[in-house]
Amino acid sequence: MANPQLKPIHALLWHGDRSLRTLLQRRTTLRDAEGKPTDVVLENLSLTGFRMSSTEPLASGQSIMIGLEGVGVRSAKVVWVDDDVAGCEFDHPITDAEMDGTIHANVIVENRFGSSEPSAEPQVEIVNVPYASSRRRFTIVLGAAIVSWGMIAAIATGLAALLA
Repeated sequence: MANPQLKPIHALLWHGDRSLRTLLQRRTTLRDAEGKPTDVVLENLSLTGFRMSSTEPLASGQSIMIGLEGVGVRSAKVVWVDDDVAGCEFDHPITDAEMDGTIHANVIVENRFGSSEPSAEPQVEIVNVPYASSRRRFTIVLGAAIVSWGMIAAIATGLAALLA
């Protein structure tokens, strides 16, 4: 399986008479016909299909759904399988805009959604922050107000001197 720590690579590949491919190396989720989710790595993408690696076995001819970042879910069919790598063809080719949206999508959350492997629970630490006393808060607000009015007065004085 491809190294999931790799950053996305935006490189164009040309393979004979096949459509133009873009290297991605991006994690996504695949769902089989029953809707079972599997974490996969989308290795490359074209308007008509994609290459992916998966730890779950896939079969040639299998119908799947694949999540494309920035676009949504698209249906596809597995065309070939070689160990943990598979080539898939979209049921309906994606548009240039969808291709561009997937290539340039920003990953906001990366996790192992729907995986059979449990992910580590986030560690949450609750910290008690003491509040400032009323007298201290009043002093801070009053000081900020005095400084602000002082700056306004200085600017007004400077502008008056320039205009005189």
